[in-house]
Amino acid sequence: MNSDTKIISAIGVFTVIIIIVGVMFAGGPKGGAELPEISVKTDALVRSDSLRETGKDAKIQFVEFADFECPACAMLHPSLKRIKAEYKDKIDFVFRVIPIHANSVLAASAVFAAREQGKMIEMHDILFEKQDTWTKYGIKPAEVSELFEKYAVQIGLDIEKYKNDLKQNATKYKATVAEDERDASTMGIYSTPTIIVNGKPLIRGVVTYEKLKQIIEAELNPAPVVDSTATTTISTSSTPAELPDIL
Repeated sequence: MNSDTKIISAIGVFTVIIIIVGVMFAGGPKGGAELPEISVKTDALVRSDSLRETGKDAKIQFVEFADFECPACAMLHPSLKRIKAEYKDKIDFVFRVIPIHANSVLAASAVFAAREQGKMIEMHDILFEKQDTWTKYGIKPAEVSELFEKYAVQIGLDIEKYKNDLKQNATKYKATVAEDERDASTMGIYSTPTIIVNGKPLIRGVVTYEKLKQIIEAELNPAPVVDSTATTTISTSSTPAELPDIL
C-alpha cells in the first residue's frame, strides 16, 4: 500500500467514526451544546402507559430512551436483544421514545398498536431489524405506513384491528411520545440510545454485548465493599458510568 492509499484509508476510517459519533448524539441540545449530566428522577422514569415487558423474576430494570429511526439505536439492538433473551425472566425492559426523526412518532405508534394485540416486542424488533428499508432517503410517510402494515401481518397481527387502533388512538399515542420526550428532557437525556439500569445512567451510546453482560452481572452479583470506617462488609451494586463505546 503506497502513502497516498494509506492517507485515503485513514481519512475514510476517521470519517466513519465521526458519522457514528454524530448519529449517537443527534438528539442532543440545539446549537451543539455539551450534553448535560443525567439526573434520574424516579417519578419520571417509567409511566403507566410506557412500552414495557417485565420478566416474571425481574431483578434488573432497563429503561431505554431511544428512537426507532435512530441508526445508533439499531446498532445497539442486536446486542440488547441477545441480552434480553439470555436474561429474559430477570429483566424489566422499558422503552421510551425521544422523537428526533421524521417518522419517530409513526414508528412508535405502530408499536403501541401492536401492543394492543400482545405483540409489542415483535413490532419493536422488526422495526429495528428492517430500519434500512423504511428509513431510506426520499421515502414518504404513506410508504412507511404501508411497510409497517406489512410488518404487522408478518408478525401475526389482525391487520384491520391494527389499522383501526392506529386511527382511533392516534392522539393518545402521540401524547405518550410527547410525555416520553418531556421526561427525558427533565432528566437531561437527549442522546439516543441512553439506558438507565436500576436507576443509574450506565449506558450512553452504542456498547457491546460483552459490556451489557458485564453491567448485568454486576447488578445481579454486586461485589462486597469494605467500609474503611468499620469492620462491617457492605454490599453495593454501584457501577461507574459508561462512556460511549463505538462498535
